[in-house]
Amino acid sequence: MDRVSRNYNLDLLRILACFMVILIHVSAINFYDINTNSIDFITHNFFDSTLERLFLYL
Repeated sequence: MDRVSRNYNLDLLRILACFMVILIHVSAINFYDINTNSIDFITHNFFDSTLERLFLYL
């Protein structure tokens, strides 16, 4: 009886996707409390949009 080998790349992709979902939620915790004219808003916006795009491409 032949055994089918497990594809560990898919497991790693699932782990990465879970980690990215956590990062998206953590990075958006104080997003609405930040002044839109500050560097903090620009930084949060950059990381949040970058993580969302990376998540969508996976």
